[in-house]
Amino acid sequence: MIHSFEDARRGFDVDADVVVVGSGAGGAVAAANLSRAGLRTVVIEAGPRLSPEDMTDEAPRFMARYFWEGGLRTIGGTTHIPTLQARCLGGSTVVNSAIMLELPAWVRRAWSDETGLTLFTAPALDAAYARVFARTRVAPTPMTVLGRRNLVVRDALTAAGMKSGPLPRAVVDCEGCAECFTGCASGRKQSLDRSYIVDAVEDGAEVFTCAHRPSCCARACCTPPFCCSEAACSPAARWEARSFRTSAAGWLESWTRSSSRGSARRRDGEP
Repeated sequence: MIHSFEDARRGFDVDADVVVVGSGAGGAVAAANLSRAGLRTVVIEAGPRLSPEDMTDEAPRFMARYFWEGGLRTIGGTTHIPTLQARCLGGSTVVNSAIMLELPAWVRRAWSDETGLTLFTAPALDAAYARVFARTRVAPTPMTVLGRRNLVVRDALTAAGMKSGPLPRAVVDCEGCAECFTGCASGRKQSLDRSYIVDAVEDGAEVFTCAHRPSCCARACCTPPFCCSEAACSPAARWEARSFRTSAAGWLESWTRSSSRGSARRRDGEP
């Protein structure tokens, strides 16, 4: 079952064999595998479950509501790199272009040499790729939806004698609407809220959306890390999920819109 904010607005307290924090590419697949193995699985997702009506072409507003830090989150290292991480059921698979590529062989060899892990070059990883690609229905992008720029690049590569082809993507009958960034209202993109989360729920997993666990405080007593002008996340109720190995706790959040007077109200009918 997938619980919305309204389902658990007074908070919740659950026990499970395993608690999976996050429902993106890693969490959703883990939840599906664990629940299929017969473990009582609970998935905790900070953001809401999006409907086709939420996936508008108003990118700035969509980013403010459904991206971490309104789309301004970065990875720090030798430089800062924007990550554009989604904050919704299915994680960033909802908003990326669904491009699915295997790690190149040379990268796998390098990682194996650096870490000493044989998994990177083992047949088991090839089998895992095959399973994931089959479940998300990965196929080359149809030529009929490639724009002129793609065709120009294809022709240039062909003239230079270089091999090329459409990118493989987890999309069924792509319409070429170019609105991947704000989800896929037609449902053709096979984001993990439409695939692996469905599998997990069918095998008995419980999914709690709008349940944020702040990383800045082990006691989960702090507020969410950002607030934007069009949408804000405010603590509404405590929740706790326990497993035999780990536990997680945090705030159940309501999504509110600020009025011109600076007050806040819950939006009826919206997560």
